[in-house]
Formats: sequence, structure tokens, C-alpha cells
Amino acid sequence: MSTGGHYTSFQLPHQKISIDLGLAPESSIRSNKVFITHPHVDHAAGVIRHCSTREMLQLEPPTYYIGEEHKSAFDEMFAAWRRLNRSFMPCKIESLKPNQIINLSKKYFIRSFRAIHRIPCLGYILYERRKKLAPKYHSLKGRELSNLREQGVDLYDRINVPMFAYTGDSVIDVLEREEDLRKCSFLAMEVTFFDNRVSVENARKHGHIHIDELIERSHLFENETVLFMHLSARHRVEEAKEIAEKKLPPELIQKMIILPNISPFKTFETKMKSIKEKLSVPGLR
Repeated sequence: MSTGGHYTSFQLPHQKISIDLGLAPESSIRSNKVFITHPHVDHAAGVIRHCSTREMLQLEPPTYYIGEEHKSAFDEMFAAWRRLNRSFMPCKIESLKPNQIINLSKKYFIRSFRAIHRIPCLGYILYERRKKLAPKYHSLKGRELSNLREQGVDLYDRINVPMFAYTGDSVIDVLEREEDLRKCSFLAMEVTFFDNRVSVENARKHGHIHIDELIERSHLFENETVLFMHLSARHRVEEAKEIAEKKLPPELIQKMIILPNISPFKTFETKMKSIKEKLSVPGLR
């Protein structure tokens, strides 16, 4: 879920990781690793609830990854909340630099990269390790390959395939600088502003992307799917989609998804309204 300036939280449940926790939705509690792009409130405020809830449920202590510039303040924040909450809130806080590798399993790993925002910010790319038969063995038949394998010959080249990438808050320049953002299967990137209520210049000044900046860069998107997220609260998703379809070329529109602003607070209000309508308890009407 993501609404620009309010909250952003991204879960990859198969990897048991979250990226950013502006809120800590129920789906994030199973994440034992959390990668924070930067410590603005709308991207990091949920870590305390996440850690406290995991402690309450007796789950293993989570690990939080954050840029090295912010680790000291992050440590201080947790120390303060441990005193306030009168609890241990066990966790690990690891500092990251750009281009650092975090192994998730034998098959998958995360690489950090430098995003371009108003404060130091990281983006993250998920890779899958694959083996590919080396070209010099392509002409061999099955039995010949088996014989070489029995002799201990390594027949494969190792390749790292970018599967998923998340830019964090960043100006558009990061797309030109990070090749694997353009090549990954699924790219989640912030596109915050869609009309002239905020100019391209002001969007860049605040470290964000305007839809107009994608027009001349549409050829860069080699991805299968592109998710535009971090939509400004001033935009409805229907409005943003209509603007994008008018401005962007068809080949980009075909792979584009715009994440709507999902408000957990409105969901709560809707549920409470439904409960009040069903109950006749004084004071609930």
C-alpha cells in the first residue's frame, strides 16, 4: 500500500521480507527482514509496531536494514521505545551501503543501490541465481554431458537475474543510472505527481517523479510489469490512469499498473459504520 506523504509498505511474502513500513499492516508481521529505503515517517514509522507485535507473538527477532547514515538515529529510536514500552523489543539493525548484497537464501538475494532523494535513500533489487549451460557445451548430446558431469566438469555459467526492483523515493535519474531497474521483470517505482498542480521542477526539488518525465524515457522500460506507486493524495487513481493513458505510449501503458491510494483508516471507518448499523447499543449510533 502506498499514498505519497502518508505511508508506503511493500511485502514480498514468499521471501518473508518487507520493504518500507510507513504502516505495519497485518501482512507485514510475518516478514523477518525489513529493508527501509529512508527514515521519513511515511516509510519507516511502522517498524516499532512491527517489532513489538513480533515480540508479542513470540516470533524470531526481525532484522531491519537501513542506510548507514541513519543507523545511529535508528538505534536511538528503538532505545527510546524500549523504555517507553517497558519491553525488550529484540531486533537487529544492520547498516547498508549502496551495492551491498544481502542473501535471503541459496537462490535469492537483495542488492541495494543509491536512490536520489532529499535525504540519503536506498532502493532494492531482488535477484534470482540461475544456472545456464555454458555455450561451449551447447553442441554436446545428453550422454556426452553426463560423462563430463561424472568427471566433475562444471557445465554451467552462473547468472543473476533481476526479478523485482523498488526505487524508493527518487528522482527519475535513477532509472538511467541503474541498468537492472530497466531489465527486471517487475519494477515498482514512485510516480507521485500527474498534473500541473505540481510542476516537474517542484517534483524534482522534493525528490519525486512527475509523469511528464516518463514520456521521453518510455523506451527505457524493458520490464514485463511496471507498477507506479506513491501516488499523491491529491490524485484519484482513475484520474491518474486517464492522464497516463493520454501522455504515455501504448507499449508502456500495456505493462503499466497504477497502485491506488488505499487508506486503512477509511477501511476501519467503513467497518465501524457497518457495525454501528447492525447494533442498537446506545452510544454507538
